[in-house]
Amino acid sequence: MKMVSGNITNVSLLPAWAPYRDVFIVVDSLLILPICFGNILVLAAYMTNRELQTVANLPLVNMAIADLMTGVVSIPMTCYQLYVYRLVYNKFVCLSFLFSIMVSVNVSILSILTITVMRFVTVNSPIRYKTFITKFRIKCVLGVVWAYKILLTLSFLVAANPFNKTQPVWCLE
Repeated sequence: MKMVSGNITNVSLLPAWAPYRDVFIVVDSLLILPICFGNILVLAAYMTNRELQTVANLPLVNMAIADLMTGVVSIPMTCYQLYVYRLVYNKFVCLSFLFSIMVSVNVSILSILTITVMRFVTVNSPIRYKTFITKFRIKCVLGVVWAYKILLTLSFLVAANPFNKTQPVWCLE
């Protein structure tokens, strides 16, 4: 394998997505602005309007934070790596990239699960809802969600260490 100013000249080492690189860059770039704008609007609406500051909206705010993390960190890092089109030798950059994607996506999914459980309790036990679903309990659940995903992701990245391979590492694989 030869490196020519950061680009790979040996085509056999290119990942399967290589022919679609430009499409991924355009699509990802077009997604950054609406993702950031929409989630900032959700956060601004929640913080400025007292009527929206309810227990039921806490998981939505949590999901907006996780999605904003995707729009601000994960997608730009993906675009950068696709644009420079080279293998990543910097372990910190690669692991940061993988960490941000794994945490933000999984926290968003677990926020949807939290919303689902809250709706289930609302439908099946409407009388006990106010005593069972409190602001403190939801904040604790969301804190546990973040702590769980951060610890699980860190342990996965330490155990899977992509830099133990003999081949160079593509962070996007």
